Amino acid sequence: MNTIAPLATAATSAAQRTGAILVATAASHAAQLPGGAAFVAVAVVVLFLVMLTRALRRAAVLVEAFLQLAAALTSVFFTMVIVAMVAVVLLIH
Repeated sequence: MNTIAPLATAATSAAQRTGAILVATAASHAAQLPGGAAFVAVAVVVLFLVMLTRALRRAAVLVEAFLQLAAALTSVFFTMVIVAMVAVVLLIH
């Protein structure tokens, strides 16, 4: 019980605040406790996954915006091709 309570307290404080500095502080306090190295490893992995998730969400938003831009440009291009074809047909006829 004496070793679980400090680890649980450190884990709870790290889970409530997702800032990198606060997690690092909690991890440094936990590293001084028995079994703290495992907590530090878990905290680092969780922090990495949170940052990776945020980065992937931002990348998905950028890809979505790029695809919308590409679709708009494609529709404008096809409209210009159709207008050019109609103009050529009218000039030939």
